[in-house]
Amino acid sequence: MVSATIISISRLVFEFRGDIPSKVVEQLIESVLVCLKSKTKEVIKSALGFLKVVISVMSREDLAPYARDLASGIVTWNEDNRRRFRYNVKVLFERLIRKFGYQTALKCVPEDHKKLVHNIHKTTQRLKRQKIISRAKNMGADTDDQDTLAPHMESYEALMFGSDDEDDNEAGPKKNVK
Repeated sequence: MVSATIISISRLVFEFRGDIPSKVVEQLIESVLVCLKSKTKEVIKSALGFLKVVISVMSREDLAPYARDLASGIVTWNEDNRRRFRYNVKVLFERLIRKFGYQTALKCVPEDHKKLVHNIHKTTQRLKRQKIISRAKNMGADTDDQDTLAPHMESYEALMFGSDDEDDNEAGPKKNVK
């Protein structure tokens, strides 16, 4: 029930992002950050999806007052569930870094987790460099590059329920150990 409520609220935030007062957004973020401490995987998954939607659809200016709360809330939850949702946490930090910049995101994270944010930043920078090198090599071969198209807003379903690499791996067949 809690999970379905969070999903419904995230849909409302997605649809009415410009009409929601900042006080309501603040209360929603605080409530969802509390839900991250739940032991139920469905609630945590919905809460992470809500945070993903909020980070994606809210403007930098509207989200700035909550950056510290978001960054600290993402990393301060149950250790077992953090392992289960580590890919989702990585995606959230990538979005925070894109939205606020590396230095600002690093300042918002508790001291114990700065190494994680630094590692995520290094990885994304490495991928950008590899993409630039690859694009330079293929410049003459491929003139209809899709990356040159204007970026578009992700759909709500893609934000909330997009497939994660780890979820795909866990759903696969498992070997029986004898």
